[in-house]
Parts: sequence; structure tokens; C-alpha cells
Amino acid sequence: MSAKRDITDLPPELRQQIFAEYFKVQGGYAYDVESDKLRNAADSTPIDLSLMYTCRSIADDCKQLPLTVNNVHFSTVYREDWRSLAACFNVAATYYRVLQENIVLHLSHLITTEMHEQIEGEFPSFRSKFEEGRREHFRFWHDGEDPPSAEALHNANASDDVQQSTCGLTEVFYREMIWEPMYHSPTGYRGYAHADQRPWLYQRERCLRNVSGTHLRFWDSIYNNWDDTASSEFHRCLPQLLALIADQNPKEFANRVYMHLPHWRDTHPAEEFLHMKLGLECWAIPSWPQLSIFLERLGLPDTLWTLPDTWSYDHQFMEDLIDAVGTTHHPHQYENPPVDFHLRIRERARFSAAAAAIRFVGLLPYHQREQLRTISLHEDLPAVNIVSLHGHGLIPLLRENTHLKVQRRVSIVDCMMNLYPPIRLVQNCLLRGLPSKSIGESFVSNLSYWLLDALTVANAGTLSNSFSLQLDSGPYADFCTEAFEQLVHGSIARVRAWEHGLETGLVRHESNEAIRCLTRKFAYASEPGFEEAVMQLVNQSSSVLRCNFNPGLPHERQKTLDKVSDRCLEMGYDAWEYWYTTRDLGHVKLPDHLSEVDRVARVYDIQSGDQYLESQGRVLSTVRGVDDTLQQMKDEGYLLQPWPM
Repeated sequence: MSAKRDITDLPPELRQQIFAEYFKVQGGYAYDVESDKLRNAADSTPIDLSLMYTCRSIADDCKQLPLTVNNVHFSTVYREDWRSLAACFNVAATYYRVLQENIVLHLSHLITTEMHEQIEGEFPSFRSKFEEGRREHFRFWHDGEDPPSAEALHNANASDDVQQSTCGLTEVFYREMIWEPMYHSPTGYRGYAHADQRPWLYQRERCLRNVSGTHLRFWDSIYNNWDDTASSEFHRCLPQLLALIADQNPKEFANRVYMHLPHWRDTHPAEEFLHMKLGLECWAIPSWPQLSIFLERLGLPDTLWTLPDTWSYDHQFMEDLIDAVGTTHHPHQYENPPVDFHLRIRERARFSAAAAAIRFVGLLPYHQREQLRTISLHEDLPAVNIVSLHGHGLIPLLRENTHLKVQRRVSIVDCMMNLYPPIRLVQNCLLRGLPSKSIGESFVSNLSYWLLDALTVANAGTLSNSFSLQLDSGPYADFCTEAFEQLVHGSIARVRAWEHGLETGLVRHESNEAIRCLTRKFAYASEPGFEEAVMQLVNQSSSVLRCNFNPGLPHERQKTLDKVSDRCLEMGYDAWEYWYTTRDLGHVKLPDHLSEVDRVARVYDIQSGDQYLESQGRVLSTVRGVDDTLQQMKDEGYLLQPWPM
């Protein structure tokens, strides 16, 4: 009779193979935001680790296997109780960046050659961009009582001192994002989930009129904020530059800080401004106490918390509310309204997949972190706080665990094309469709951020092949190919033609100011490294950048030059005529299934009046949902409100 054999008697290599097959599950593990745990990705069931508790020997053999043999998946996360956390962190972090920019720009006359040299080691093209950005900033956001003369603007020098006063950029942010909804009426709430995309800058024309008393000139209407056309350079340079300025010019730095944060006088040393985020980088998921301290330091009111949870209504509801109670400034009346309404909308603020992974993995003990082998991130919907930058938060994890590979996938349609309307436009969109039926150059700008930031992460001292970014077309491969053909390759070709036109005199140089402005306007497609990154996708030559669709082919240089030359020679175009002629070459019409309004429900809560009444215990013979309510409003000829500014 043969002796009974136990699995523990098998050779170690064979035992490891058997146990690995046992723990490996189809689809790997997926992060579940509600439970804050990993679960089986295929069916969202709890992970079975019971084998590990059979005996100590098996436990020793298996302790590293679950995380080693399974891919761990994260996607953008939304939790009801995190809605306000994500939205308020986004608006606070954006406000802090605005203050950083303002202080650096207004103290830029104190930046020495030595400071620039320290920065240029990591960011070689920063200085030229910064000086051009400063010139544009003060041309647009003039801070004096009288508008600057044309001669002064033309001769603006980035080393000139400026009048010390609160900047229009800061003022318009505070007015549009804080004062209007908090102290005027919740009807002024513009949404905080998209604050990092700076929708409040749409009010800049009104701000300029208020500051200077003059109307915008034409080229001001296509002004780009100083960091809008770069990748992560400005965001990563700002803290370093601020620290250098503060170290060598503490008095000037302190004056500027206290100008923006007067409640800090006699309570906080100015240098605390450099560290006031408490280590909360843009990829953080902060705790409530951390964010509360951050808001307090920024001087933002506690009642800010309530806004993201507040429902938004149509203009008819506001009129009825005033008739009923005499005001629209009682937030509790937005949760349980005293008057009937058709629809109400509330934003969903999400944290990115990268942020969720960084937080979760950071909570694991070291011995479990080092067991990880593959993490998959799916950025499938818009999230807060400049999501393209969040890959930088993965660098410490990749350096700590050299066996770890991170595969980041981003939805081109949902995360780069700005298809979702701001909250104040949602009801109009539901009734008459999305306001824009095409995408334009903002897609190319967003693409530039993602590609260049991914390359920076991959080259940040980690092992090769440890990080990759895949552009995901989803079911819209043909549409994404067309967008690349017309917008991406078209924009690069237009920039090359523009540069050729300037060099050869094909485009008239009537205004240096106009030329500078347009050169900045085209900067998103001429960012160093962008064209090379696109060609890596085209040639499939990169282990970092990938896509699951045909990215098209570059436009032939001579054909583009001939097309532009014919137009310019025929019409005698100057710079602005060139701009108007070529800008329309780069728009791609959305497929019908991409402009359907039901996509809006992916990023907003939408509730009909009947659904609300039912939730309050009212018994209704018929409960009209959102679709039926919309149809009723259309049938009754519901009066649409104007597109709000």
C-alpha cells in the first residue's frame, strides 16, 4: 500500500505553480470604491483566500500569490459621499494654482538668470514660454486704472516691474466660482467638477471691461491662459520657482501672499503658502479634515461644501420659488423644493483611476505593495484636478517596486473631447441637443497634455516598459481616426505652414502683437515633443504610447503649403485672415450617436419632478421619468432659456 502524499510534499516549484493557478481568477481583481476593497473583477464577488488558512506551510507558500498573479484594475471612481469632497478639492486646488500663477507672474521681475538656470536643467524650454506668457498675461489682465497704451503693450518686457494690485484673473475666479453662488444665489453655481478646465475664464471679457473700462480687441478674444498650451511644465515648475523667489525676496513674496490672503497677516508666516496644500498633490484623494484645513487656509467659506450636493433647476422654477418664498438663496429649498419643477440636475464629481490606485496602494503595507505586478487604470469618464498629470503620482510606486507595470488607458471621446456641457447648460442640452456638434482644436491641446505627460512619467527614472498609455477609441474607432487625420495631423501641418508663411513673408507682418498672439494660439500643436509623440503612435514604435485605432498619417508638407499659399496669395491675407481661413479646416462633426443627450446622464444626476415626489412617499397614478418629462416639455412648447454665459 503506497503512502498517502500531501500537497506540501510536492517540490516547491510545482506547489507554486498549482497555487498560482488556484489564485489566478478570470479578469483579475478590481477596486470597488463603495467597499474600498479589491473584489473579483468578473463578477464583483469577494476574493477567496480560504486556502491560505489551511495550514501554516500553505500560508507561507501562498502569501505573495494573490497580488502577484492577478492584474489589479482601477477605473474612475464616484461615490455619493465623495461628490462634495472631489468637487471642493478641485475648486480649492484650482484656486491655489491661480494664486501661484499670479504671485509668480507679478514677481517675475525678481527672477534672476541663476533661478532660470536651475529650472532649465529639468525644463529647458520653460523660460521662453514663461516670458511670453507673462507678456500676454499683463496685456490681457491689465492691473492699472487706465488701460495700457498700444506702445506699452508692444514694448512689454518680461523683466519689467508691475503695479502691485489684485490680478483680474484672481478676481474673476473668486467672483464666478465663490462669490456668485455663495453670497448671491445658488443659481450662480457653475459646477466645481470642471473647475480645473477653467470654465470661469469665459467671463474674462466682462472682467477686462470692469478692470480697464474698454472692450476687448479682436486678438484678446482668442487669448490663451499662460499655461493652457503647455503640458505639465508650468504646474511642475511653479512650486520650484515660487520657492526660489521666496528664499531670495522674502519681503516682496510676503507682501504678495498677504495681498491675496489678508487673513494670514499676524497669523501665518508667508512661507507657509509654499506648503499649504499639506502634501495634497493633484492626484490625491484627501480626507475631509485635510480638505477642511486647505479651504480654511485659502479663506474659502465652510458653506462651500454644500454647493456640489445642491440641485440645479430651470429658470421657471426660480421664478416660482421667488413668488413662493421671496428669495432663491435658501439652499435647503433646493433639496426639498416648496414648488413643482420639471427636472433637476446635480453634478457627479469623480476621482481619476490613477488617484484611486495611488490612494489604495499607498494604504497597503510595504510587503503587499512589493507583491503587485500589474495595475490597469481605465480613465473612462471625466475626473477632477488635471487628470493627465496624475501619472506623476505613480512614479514613487514604480521606483519602489521595480517589478510593477502600470498600464493606463484613457477614453479619447470621454476624457479628451470636452463633450459634456457645464451644469448650467444641461437642461438646454436635454431639450435641444448638445450646443456643439463638432470638436475642434481643444482636443489636440488635451491630447498634447496626455502624450507628453505620459512620456515624462515613463522617463522619470523608472525601468523601461514599466508605464504605458493607451488611447482608447471604444466603439468609435473610425471617428477617432477622422479626428486624428483632420485635427491632429491638420494642426501640425497648419503650424508648419504658419512658420513657413512668417519666414517667407507670405503672411503679412502688420502687427507684432497679432503675430505673437497667433503663435501662442498655435502652440498646442508646436509643443516640443508633440509631433514626435504623434509619430510614435503612427509608426507603432513606442512601448509607452499606444492606441487601438488607426491614428492616420501626417499631411504632406508641400500640399499644405500649396493650399495655404494659394489662399494667401489669392486674397492677400494678413495674419488674422490666415487664422480665420485655416481654423475651419480643423473641425470634425460628431457622429449622431455621440451627440445624443443620454450621454449627459453619465456625468450628472437627473431627476424628474414626479420621481422626486415618489421618493418623498407621494403616491402618483403615473410617474413620468426623465425621458417622458422631456417629451412633455417639448410638446408643451417649453420656453428655452438663453445659453447662459
